[in-house]
Amino acid sequence: VGNDYPIFASDIAKIPKLLKDGIPENKFSTLIDPRGLQLKEAVDEIISWPEATTDIESVMDSTHILCVGFGYRDRSICIVNHSIDAGDFEYGQAIHSILGSSVKKIFQGGIFDTLMLEENGYFTENYYWDTLIGAHVLDPELPLSLAHLTSMYTDIPYFKDMGKSAIPENEKSWNKAVKRNLLYEYNCLDTLADYKVYEYQKKEIETDEDYLRTFNFEMSMLPMLRHLAQSGMLIDQERKAKIRQFLVRKIKDDQLILNSIFGMDVNANSKKMQDKIYGEMGLPMKKKKTGQTTLDEDAIISLIGSVKSKLNECKTEASQFEWLKKLGALTMTLSIRGNRKLLSSYIDPTISLDGRIRSTYHIGPETGRLSSSKYVDGTGNN
Repeated sequence: VGNDYPIFASDIAKIPKLLKDGIPENKFSTLIDPRGLQLKEAVDEIISWPEATTDIESVMDSTHILCVGFGYRDRSICIVNHSIDAGDFEYGQAIHSILGSSVKKIFQGGIFDTLMLEENGYFTENYYWDTLIGAHVLDPELPLSLAHLTSMYTDIPYFKDMGKSAIPENEKSWNKAVKRNLLYEYNCLDTLADYKVYEYQKKEIETDEDYLRTFNFEMSMLPMLRHLAQSGMLIDQERKAKIRQFLVRKIKDDQLILNSIFGMDVNANSKKMQDKIYGEMGLPMKKKKTGQTTLDEDAIISLIGSVKSKLNECKTEASQFEWLKKLGALTMTLSIRGNRKLLSSYIDPTISLDGRIRSTYHIGPETGRLSSSKYVDGTGNN
């Protein structure tokens, strides 16, 4: 069981101890939102630590940071940004002092955090360890999230749903009464859990030459990936507008053909297309391995092949006409979907004010290749 289902085996192995001793009480010390003299003392404390896990919480699809947490062993401090617009001077000075210090910084997926911090003018010195990369080196085929790593390598009860409802969707909603303290507590737990994961990984990686070599190589890629993300690619706006115009016209023309085939307005992306193709047209149902009926791209391509074979066998014009209608419905559905995807994913994404499109790059897929997603401020695309 352990080899085939390692996550399940890890959870099951904890049950006898939990039944005997109960859920362990984590004796953490947290300091949330220090200000004034207390904030100065908190900064002095953090920069006296040899290392610190670092984590930010931010407004989704924006560069506004809500708070920055720092953790070391069983101690966590969450420093809160109290300004929405110009920035909180006290907070800013504190973050500058800590990130610019000699303290070794530990992140979980720190590409995002460090890019967000740099977007706000904060530069991280001594980016020492990333637990996502550590997990990728040790177990590349398993999940890399902090939620998974916390479950596997710590006794901290699950908390990752604790602060999600408190993270605002935009800066305006952050001005309203929300459960801010819950978010700050969540931030503290993130840094504490990440530190315990780091302790486990450090012991495993630094005692194995192959692990250590791979880890150091992947860590050395991070500055280059941040540079790629920040540089982005310049967009030819005139060419983009022409491509968009062509795609919109092509989608419109294909939609007219699809509507005429069925004698009504139909949505090529709707689930009701299955009723049209499998029900009205009587084509054989395609199913996923799970047994669920599907009309995805692979299913449509397979059906097109079958319909073309039937067309070659037709003896009468009437029969040929019916199969041509089926072929038209399939090809128009495939074309409309493809061009809509091309339009939404590659032509219409929001680009930065400087006319460049940006992505965030990740070390994470099992094979070691890179993946990418939108830029940290919600612009750009994969």
